[in-house]
Amino acid sequence: ISYIKNMSREGAQTPLISAVFLQDSGARCRFVNLLLQRGASVNLPDESGRTPLSYACEMGHLDAVKILVKSGADPEAADAWGNTALMYAAAAGHSAVVEFLVRAFKRLGLQIDRQNKVGNSAVQVARYLRHTECLQILCHFKNIFICILLNLVMCLYIYFLHFPVF
Repeated sequence: ISYIKNMSREGAQTPLISAVFLQDSGARCRFVNLLLQRGASVNLPDESGRTPLSYACEMGHLDAVKILVKSGADPEAADAWGNTALMYAAAAGHSAVVEFLVRAFKRLGLQIDRQNKVGNSAVQVARYLRHTECLQILCHFKNIFICILLNLVMCLYIYFLHFPVF
């Protein structure tokens, strides 16, 4: 296992990312823990820059998210598109994962407003996809005034996009 712990073929996932994809919670936790205990790199990305944490967040595997965070996963690691684990959790509507990430990293200054390469943040993604629980959690942990202002700006933008004044 020491040889394969960080191995990946071109276009393939790392063993740790593959373990995150396991559907059975018990097997997933056992394999993730085993790979980490044997020295697998918790932040080793695949070819698109995605880390095991970003996949676990997207899939809503809170058990794996907790193990990865406990093992030092970087929540600010961005993929080739600038998306972070928090953005993937918000986009998929996994409110328990969003809340865990925000609570776990709030003291470290998790950037809730961080934008990807097209200018979207986790808050904007949650709002656009109507993941209200995720949006409420994200707004709770940032300045409420900024959230209200951002909502107003987005509503005005959408309104004027559909009903031009000129």
